[in-house]
Amino acid sequence: MSEIAIRFSELTDTEALFELVQESIETTYPVQGWCRPGYMIEDARGWIGHGQVMREKGGEYHFVVYDADSKRLIGTTSIIRVDPANHLAQTGYFIRESERGKSLAGKACLLTVKYAFQELKLHRLELLVATHNSSSMRVAEKIGAEREGLLKQRIYWDNGIFHDAYLYALINSKQRHGN
Repeated sequence: MSEIAIRFSELTDTEALFELVQESIETTYPVQGWCRPGYMIEDARGWIGHGQVMREKGGEYHFVVYDADSKRLIGTTSIIRVDPANHLAQTGYFIRESERGKSLAGKACLLTVKYAFQELKLHRLELLVATHNSSSMRVAEKIGAEREGLLKQRIYWDNGIFHDAYLYALINSKQRHGN
């Protein structure tokens, strides 16, 4: 695989996004509740449409991760819950099953971090990782995020179950801070 890149998601990505989610449900649903059996093409279209609306409002930024040469979609990454007053947001990432184990999640996340710090001028980027999602914990730690604590029952899945999560954070060292 060549290098990867990110760009804002577009409605023309709907079928490719649906396909990569379908490929990954069996292994992803146990650690990320949104990637569930019954995920439909309307869910992919809705995620993209929601992202476009929220980007216009400055509240969220949804990206697709793709192979720079072939343009094949390999995942997604997002900046959500943007809090301009406190210069912070959350980020998350997802890589399709067939592309896992190639360090692509870390590379995609670093591209997202760069956008958050350089373009949005954020100071802090947080990652919430379910305590049973060891793969995402490794990605967070590999990109330099620091585990700050355990949040009890912080993540809710639509099956009615709450999950504990670790809070990781990256700090933009180029931003001024008071401590």
